[in-house]
Amino acid sequence: MSKTKNRAVLFLQGPLSMLYKHIGNQLKSEGVRVHRINLSLGDWLHWHGPESISYRRSREEWPGFIADYMKQHDITDLVLHGDSRWYHKHAITEARQLNIQVIVTELGLIRPGWLSLEKDGLGLNSHFPDDPEQILKTASQLPEIENPEPFRHPFWIKALFDASYNLINCIFWFTYPHFIRHTPHFPLLEYPRWIPRLLNEKKRNKYATSCINELINNNERFVVFPLQLSGDFQIRAHSPFPSMREAIELVLNNFAKSAPEGMKLLIKQHPSDNGLDKLKQHTLAKASKLGIYDRIIYIDGGSLDLATAASQGMVTVNSTAGIEALQHYIPVKTLAPALYSMPKLTHQGDLSSFWHSPEQPQHRYVDALIKLLLNATQVKGALYGDSAIEHGSRNICLRIVENRVSQPGAYLDHAPRLKKADWKN
Repeated sequence: MSKTKNRAVLFLQGPLSMLYKHIGNQLKSEGVRVHRINLSLGDWLHWHGPESISYRRSREEWPGFIADYMKQHDITDLVLHGDSRWYHKHAITEARQLNIQVIVTELGLIRPGWLSLEKDGLGLNSHFPDDPEQILKTASQLPEIENPEPFRHPFWIKALFDASYNLINCIFWFTYPHFIRHTPHFPLLEYPRWIPRLLNEKKRNKYATSCINELINNNERFVVFPLQLSGDFQIRAHSPFPSMREAIELVLNNFAKSAPEGMKLLIKQHPSDNGLDKLKQHTLAKASKLGIYDRIIYIDGGSLDLATAASQGMVTVNSTAGIEALQHYIPVKTLAPALYSMPKLTHQGDLSSFWHSPEQPQHRYVDALIKLLLNATQVKGALYGDSAIEHGSRNICLRIVENRVSQPGAYLDHAPRLKKADWKN
C-alpha cells in the first residue's frame, strides 16, 4: 500500500520563509493532500492558493474551529513551526484527541546547515530519549553523517522576510482583526534598534574578539555564559525564568558567592538581541552591586566558538550553544532541562559546584548524542536561498512521507523532560 494513500497534511504557521510552501509542493508531488490555514496577512503573503484558507474569527472560537476542520478534511498530520504559540498549542491539543500526528519544525539543534523536525514537540515537550545508555546503544547502530557545507545567504534576505511579514501585519491589521502575534515586542519598536547595531557591527566584533584573545593569551580561567532572547519560547515556555534578567541575576549571584577568586565570567549577548531589553545595562549594574564588576566581561559580538573552546565551561539556560560546547568536550551546566541535559553529558550537580568541579562530558556519549540527533531529528537545509530551501523541503517531505519523523530510535512514548520541570507542577 502506498505510504501517501489517504494522507492529508495540514500546515499552520511556519518560519518567516518560503520553506513551508515548498514542503507543501513536494508533498503534493508525492500524492499527499495538502491544507494550509493562514492566521495573518503575513502568513497569506508566504503561502496562498487553492489549498489555503484564512482564519479571521476570534481566539475563543479557534479550538473548536481547528478540531472541526481537521475532522472534516480527514487530516492525518499537523505540521507547525514551534509548539508554544497560542494557536499552535490549542491545535496540538485537538490533534492529539483525534489521533493526528503532530510534527514540529524549528531551527536546527546542530548549526549551521540543519533544521529540526520532531514528533509531538520540542524542548520540554520533546520525546527524545534522556537515558545516555539508550542513546549510546541506538547510535551504535547508525551511520556517521557529515555536516553539510553551510547554506549562505545575505543578511538582507532574512531582514526582508522579517520586515515584510511584520509590517504588513501591522499596517493591514484589520484584514485579520483578531490575530495575536507570538512575539512580545511590537515590531515597529524593534526595527529602529537595528540601525545602530548594523552601523557599529565591526566595532562590536573587534572589541569582542580582543576580549576573547586577551583571556586566552593571559591563560585566564573563565566560564562562558551565552545569553538567549527573553522573547524566545525556550525562555518563556521551557525554562523557570520569566525573562533573561532573572537568569542573569541567578548566575551573577551564584558566581559572586561561589566561584573561585581568580575566575572570570564571559557573558555574550545573543546576536539577534537588538538591545530593547537592556540586558547589558542590567548585567553590569548587577555585577557592580555584587562587587564583581572587574570579573565580568560582557561582549556583543565575536566568535562564541572561539571563546567556548578556550573556556573552563559553559553555563546556559537551555541554549543550543550547549551542544556546541559539548562538541568541544567542554563542561556544560544547564539551568533548565535541555534536550542534552543528562548524566555523562552535562554537569548534574548544582551551579555552585560547577565553578569548582565541573563534570567533564564523556566523549563517546557526546558523539552518540550528535549521531542520533543527526540521524533522527535533524534534516539538511535552511530557511533562505534556493538551494537551502530545496534541500530542506525535500528532506522534510521524505521524512513525513516515509514516516521517519524522530526515527530511528529518537522517540519515547512520553516527554521525559516534563517531569523535571517542577516549576510547571
